[in-house]
Amino acid sequence: MLLAYCEECGQQYKLNPDKIPGKSAKVKCRTCNHIFTVLKEPVARGLRPQDTTLFRTLAGSGGMEEAALEEFSDRETAGAQSPVQMKGLGLTVRMLITFLLLIGITGAVLSGVYLWVVPDLMRQQIQLRSESIAKTFAVSIVDPILVRNFLRINQAAEKAALLPGVAYVAVLNPKDVVVAGIFGQPERYSTAFMDEVKSKGFPRDLVLRNKREGDSPEQVLVSTVDRRKVMDLVVPIADTGWEAHVGVFTSDIDQAMQRTLPPVVAVLAVMAALGAGVFIVLARTVSEPIRKLCASAVLISQMHLSQKIEVSAPGEIGQLALALEAMRLSIRQAIHKLQRPKPLTPHGGSHVRPHIG
Repeated sequence: MLLAYCEECGQQYKLNPDKIPGKSAKVKCRTCNHIFTVLKEPVARGLRPQDTTLFRTLAGSGGMEEAALEEFSDRETAGAQSPVQMKGLGLTVRMLITFLLLIGITGAVLSGVYLWVVPDLMRQQIQLRSESIAKTFAVSIVDPILVRNFLRINQAAEKAALLPGVAYVAVLNPKDVVVAGIFGQPERYSTAFMDEVKSKGFPRDLVLRNKREGDSPEQVLVSTVDRRKVMDLVVPIADTGWEAHVGVFTSDIDQAMQRTLPPVVAVLAVMAALGAGVFIVLARTVSEPIRKLCASAVLISQMHLSQKIEVSAPGEIGQLALALEAMRLSIRQAIHKLQRPKPLTPHGGSHVRPHIG
């Protein structure tokens, strides 16, 4: 049996669906003469509450309807309570954690690439600079070597040692004797080391560590001078058999890294903080409406139908809010109609033959 209600007066009618030849029939209410449409098979045609005019039920289920009405009345008078208990991390927290993990991984990758690439590039630049200084110095002392003018050799070494970043300049003859040895930037060395150099002269083992082997045009060795890293580059001086050694401080690389890495980390931290703030704001525009809709759905499931669903959100969330509000109004309308007093009939209802329109 089909149980239909007049939209105007709420009069109940029981209809036999087998007597409806098509998909719908028009029924004229005997009480108020209102004509309404009854669907043989209810079809979801949208989210409009006014479309819910047909309820299908089993005959003789009045006891269940009365129990539902009593429960509805009790819940309506009790008032709505907080129905939702959050379990686990919320959507905003999970999305924020994911974002911060992504920022952390990105920062770690960028820092690793920076520490891997930048020092090598700086060492290459220092090596090119050392090579340029050494070759220029070697060319400038060819003539003084040929005429054994050691004064000019020392003067040329002193000029080369004054260049920025130069640790020392030395000239080694074929007998491995240091003919000229000048330390640049003596303030960067300890006082004890410089006193030892003044008393004993230029340390010969400093350049012998990087003794040129074979016919190689140049040779590089990174060693430690007075606890400071120095790149020693040796080049031959023409065909004289002499060698020119130029040492350049590589500790400048570490200092440059210490100066440049903190700003990079600070920029990443600022980006993470700003991004997290924006992310939280955007996430709340999604999580807050969902939380409210969840609470409204639980209230509807507990038959609290007096609270209107007022969730203003764009897109799919807004459509979901409209759907829940339509469902609430439909259920409320149906229960209110069931609460109206029914006219007494011999069979508990008025049997009406549908008027096929």
